[in-house]
Amino acid sequence: MNSLSIGGQIAMMQPEAPDAGQSEPADLMRRIAGGDRDAYTILVRRHAVQMLSLARHMLGATGEAEEIVQDICLRLWRQPEIWRPDRGAFRSWLDRVIVNACLDRIRRRRWHGGEVSEEWPDPAPDAMSVLAAAEEQVAVRQAILQLPERQRAAVLLVEYRGMRQEEAARSMGLSLEALESLLARARRKLKVLLAPVLDKQLDKQKGERDAE
Repeated sequence: MNSLSIGGQIAMMQPEAPDAGQSEPADLMRRIAGGDRDAYTILVRRHAVQMLSLARHMLGATGEAEEIVQDICLRLWRQPEIWRPDRGAFRSWLDRVIVNACLDRIRRRRWHGGEVSEEWPDPAPDAMSVLAAAEEQVAVRQAILQLPERQRAAVLLVEYRGMRQEEAARSMGLSLEALESLLARARRKLKVLLAPVLDKQLDKQKGERDAE
């Protein structure tokens, strides 16, 4: 199993829709530990798109996000014992691994004085709605990237990934109160950063009402 078998395909993958016939993560990981490549392919296809999307939102850079997802996928193949059912739900554990890897990358980037301004495509399937909301999406992405990294992680896990706050707190190794504090500060900052966009939307709605 080499990097080309993962990295070149991640961005093109479509996530598998869960169904009653799918293997549980514990079964897939057990099979992977035995060298089952089919189980590994199933696991990567099931999670790679969401992994990449979360990493992109954390980092604001597709290339770095793909590197992190590729590294994590390779670790799952080479060290399947890194996850066990007693460590919590696989997806929550995986989100925590991605967030921590992204935070490490952000810290290294800051240490080396690096900056990233790369835009990334949104994986939303409805192209027309993406085009219609392009300006708002860019503004939201830029605003999220201006949040301190822990606030960014909290917002992405709760608002973007749809995690319950208790689950997100466990994923970040925080108390529920600490997570709620991060979310409150992040939402206040986002409200300020996105004020011009919100005002523009209100003006547009007012103009549409006046034209009726």
